[in-house]
Amino acid sequence: MFNRVALGILAFYLFVPIDVSAQIGGKAVFFGLTLPEQKQTATTKPSLSEQYIAVDSYAQSAPEFNHLSRLVDYLIRPYQKNEHLKARVLFAWMVYHLSYDQFKADNLAGKTRDRKPRVLNSGDAFKTRIGVCGDFADLFVKMANRAGLKAVRIDGVAGEKLTRATAPAAAHAWNAVRIDKEWYLLDVTWAMGGDFAVFQDMKGINDYKKAVRERRKHTEELSVSQNRKMNNKWFLTPPEIMIETHFPNNIKWQLLDDPITPRDVFEKNEGETNTHKNFNATPVKMIIPTPSPTPSKS
Repeated sequence: MFNRVALGILAFYLFVPIDVSAQIGGKAVFFGLTLPEQKQTATTKPSLSEQYIAVDSYAQSAPEFNHLSRLVDYLIRPYQKNEHLKARVLFAWMVYHLSYDQFKADNLAGKTRDRKPRVLNSGDAFKTRIGVCGDFADLFVKMANRAGLKAVRIDGVAGEKLTRATAPAAAHAWNAVRIDKEWYLLDVTWAMGGDFAVFQDMKGINDYKKAVRERRKHTEELSVSQNRKMNNKWFLTPPEIMIETHFPNNIKWQLLDDPITPRDVFEKNEGETNTHKNFNATPVKMIIPTPSPTPSKS
């Protein structure tokens, strides 16, 4: 009889998930028996940088999709309730899966042997996997809208130490995205860095049409390098940092409480003689986003 009772108590303890134990002297007691101490595992929320690592890995390993909507749906699936990580996964996918078309950029800037700027492709960076800053900015807007985020393309000039002389040739495009009712700035192109540029040698071909044919042929051979590194400085960049190198045509997209004028920028830069490093050499730095003022409606 005793054995049956003992076995019954033991079975109850092992298999019934009900806390019927008591605490005596700081130890767990079950029906007069002292139980083994249970280790308490504290669940800690991953840091922002740890979350970025996971999100970036997910974006980099994303399968190929023929339709942009299907790609975006796949990318944001784990982050439906987090607008910040939604924006990050879209940004990361672009950085890791697209390449900068140096030949197109040179052509549009009149630096190729053919001095007449020409549109070399449809500008659909999703289909071609190549493009210039404007193509990337447009694509980010499309992807963000599909993901339920509001985003805009920002046109302006960008570069280190902008002056009256260098600004006209520094046309650039980047983005702003609204996250949790606040606007933030980002630049997909600069986050890629110079290592992602392709077709840099095409302008050396005398025959422009031949250069275009070569470019199209090699476009199909492009593949993503697993060693690509993202420059995190350009994701959700604080406005006071962005304005050092990016000057939007529409002053409200400075996102500064006290906007500055082109004259302020030029006079400051023209009065300094220190040589700045190229933006691709800027050290990688995790930017912890802080709320930015919402620009007034135009």
